[in-house]
Amino acid sequence: MMEEYGRVLSGDDGLVKVEIVISRSVCGRCQFAAGCALKGLKRAVVDATNDINAAPGDYVRVELEPRKLLLGGFLIYILPVIDMLVFYYIAAYFLESESIRVLISIVAGILSFLAISIVNRHTSLSDRYRARLLGFAGPENFK
Repeated sequence: MMEEYGRVLSGDDGLVKVEIVISRSVCGRCQFAAGCALKGLKRAVVDATNDINAAPGDYVRVELEPRKLLLGGFLIYILPVIDMLVFYYIAAYFLESESIRVLISIVAGILSFLAISIVNRHTSLSDRYRARLLGFAGPENFK
């Protein structure tokens, strides 16, 4: 688990946007540091669940779980590519036309991405991969 400090920028409906300061000391201990989306950034804006009723301008502690970040990235980016490849080879078994195979593959990738987006929007799946606020912090931690 990775704990960062941040400042709440905006929020509504139990969710907030938080600007976090990425501390390099935490990154050095993380087993996923080589493939991290936050690598090289000093600050980032993340969505977080607001269990502590923080308001815009509040300084907070934010929990980010690297496994959740990687799994969420896999679902959004890798799964549609896998679907594209699977449907390409299924189409290759039945069709001779290369252009139709490619078209079916592209459509499968787009439909996979749309399906993930729809499921994410209508279930609590996104909450499972979202950061969460742990508590309040002082402004001295946000540098």
